Amino acid sequence: MYFWFSLKQMQIFMYNSDDFDSLNTALQEKRVIAAMAVFFQVGAKDNPAVDPVIHGLRGVVHHDDDDDDDDEVHIWMRAQGFE
Repeated sequence: MYFWFSLKQMQIFMYNSDDFDSLNTALQEKRVIAAMAVFFQVGAKDNPAVDPVIHGLRGVVHHDDDDDDDDEVHIWMRAQGFE
């Protein structure tokens, strides 16, 4: 998983680890990947509705995990604005 920090958005890219050892390999072979972007509005107050998204990132599967689940879809992520 890769995080890229900047401002107000998060991009998530998913690929099948049975077919590829990294996101770069999947992109080079021009095969199927899934992409999702989430945009956030920055304000002066904390928004508890966003907490499940932020805390849910801990459950993201890493491509270097030792757990070899054949059905895993691995995620590469760029998050902007989270520190």
